[in-house]
Amino acid sequence: MQLLKKNARSIYFSGLILLAIALPLSKFLTGLASFVIVGAWLVEGNFAEKIKRVWADKAVIFWCGIFLMHLLGLLYTSDFNYAFNDLRIKLPLLFFPIILGSSQALSKQHFVLLLRIFVAAVIVSTCISTAALLGFLNRNITQTRDISFLISHIRLALLICLAAFILLYFFQQKNNPLFSKIVQLVCIVWLLVFLFILESFTGIIVLLVLTILVISYQLFTKGALLSKLVYLISFSLISCGIIYTVIRAYSEVNIAKPIQWETLDKTTALGNRYVHLKERTEMENGNYVFSYLCFNELDSVWKLRSNLDITGLDKKLQPLRVTLIRFLTSKGLRKDAGGVAALSNAEIKSIENGVTNLDYQNMSSPKARLKQIFWEIATYQSTGNPSGHSVTLRFEYLKTGFLIVKENLIFGVGTGDVNAAFQKKYDELNSPIQAEWRLRAHNQFLTFAVTFGIVGLLFFLFSLIYPIWIERKNPNYFYLLFCIIAVISMFTDDTLETQAGVTFYAFFNALFWVHKKVVISAQQIET
Repeated sequence: MQLLKKNARSIYFSGLILLAIALPLSKFLTGLASFVIVGAWLVEGNFAEKIKRVWADKAVIFWCGIFLMHLLGLLYTSDFNYAFNDLRIKLPLLFFPIILGSSQALSKQHFVLLLRIFVAAVIVSTCISTAALLGFLNRNITQTRDISFLISHIRLALLICLAAFILLYFFQQKNNPLFSKIVQLVCIVWLLVFLFILESFTGIIVLLVLTILVISYQLFTKGALLSKLVYLISFSLISCGIIYTVIRAYSEVNIAKPIQWETLDKTTALGNRYVHLKERTEMENGNYVFSYLCFNELDSVWKLRSNLDITGLDKKLQPLRVTLIRFLTSKGLRKDAGGVAALSNAEIKSIENGVTNLDYQNMSSPKARLKQIFWEIATYQSTGNPSGHSVTLRFEYLKTGFLIVKENLIFGVGTGDVNAAFQKKYDELNSPIQAEWRLRAHNQFLTFAVTFGIVGLLFFLFSLIYPIWIERKNPNYFYLLFCIIAVISMFTDDTLETQAGVTFYAFFNALFWVHKKVVISAQQIET
């Protein structure tokens, strides 16, 4: 025991390193690393001094208050099985602020080493995912996000953004050797390329916001005129590129190409009758989906091109015939024998894999992802059913969540009744969402409002804003970077409702806060 206590500090740092490696690579190792960190902290002892450190840091106390809020929520909950499981998941919200906040801060050398190991682990994770994408690993990949099989693709995207901007920090340091700059630049480019390969909309939004903020910061701070000019041109190009891409994607989904329904051909080249459903307005790339339909020819020729049953499902579990019809429409082909015959073998494979549009074969393209989102919205407006569509499902989740908050405005439904409240409200609304898609808010702020009411939401927001406010005169680059990433993720995901998400937030939030004096402030970064 004495030997353990003597080496507690080394074990503690080893636990931090293991966690930095585990977060992008292994859920199991993430849990193991957390146990190592907690164990080292307990063995080290010196609790009186540790309590003083925690008590002196009000931000740490407020973060612990988030977990306390979950305990108070037990007083008016009914599903204690759900509540106790939720408390188990949320434990990192308590012990990471306490452990890191009460422990002696790492030296600058150890802190930088920890960050570099984390960045290396993220890069390794992206390489493993790329190997899966290229078929070097025995993985069943039906959609690109499946390549992130080690951790959630959303979590990996957030870690990529964090790693890329950590590298940017090191890249901009004055004493950074040229060779290091080249390696760091190559790594940054690779991480950004992989982010688009991963097709994480949340990750891309985080990247764009961070890029715009960094450029804006450089424009409005002191610096050489030439540097400001470069940043201004970059900002203008990025803005114009975003606007053009959005407008182009919207127009291709929502603006129909001219068509004279009365003059359309009545029969196919083989003499079979076409079906033209004028009342159906669904489109792909400006072409009407329900024009030039000949199901007999479609089905018979498909059998010659594929082993999948046209009346069954594609590999994304979507109706295969619908996938085929949409893909043909996106190419401007008729839904008949000639249309199917005109498809290449690669396109047949794409259809089997559930690709519904010619442009969706390359979903790493921002325009393709935007088109898919606009298509989901248009379909939702047309049918009212968002099932299976990640973006429009969130509209229903938000609507349902706001209705629950309205009925439980002050203190919410309690720690254990969130899921039950959502299921009950879906039934009351006679929601068109299929049972397997009836999930929670997918918005952390709304989830807090549902669980703890306006009181709980305001406390949570205060815990986010307070540390930034008290450090506003000397902001810390890493802490600000992490807060932006975390807050954006909370708008599109229940970040704190999974063990991996809670650990990601609690660890980096406490780490960057505790070491705010170890690193150079954001105002001192040289461009």
